[in-house]
Amino acid sequence: RALAELSNVESDSGEDLGKRRSVALERLFFWSQSRTPSERERQLLGQYVERQQVAFTTDVSAARALIGENLPMDASKANIAGASAASSDPARQLAETAALVAAARVLFNTDSFITRE
Repeated sequence: RALAELSNVESDSGEDLGKRRSVALERLFFWSQSRTPSERERQLLGQYVERQQVAFTTDVSAARALIGENLPMDASKANIAGASAASSDPARQLAETAALVAAARVLFNTDSFITRE
């Protein structure tokens, strides 16, 4: 959860959601795999996050179960999942944060993360 938060704090609110998500996923991937993702990895991870966000948007209880009741943080303190303080929608913010947490968990379960050489 902390890595998902850290990957997406203080992003430029002028950027579109796709760009902010892309930057967050690049950070997650680099921090967990110690390299930048290939174009195919970037595409697959992005698609996974989009599917998870749709699922968490329709099942808010699953998002809360994954990340806990205390998230997402106040948008004025950090820009979790790219929601600006002015346009913060708590349900959307929750779904976006949960999707990033799910992506971090996927990356933590890769062989390259578990068995670093």
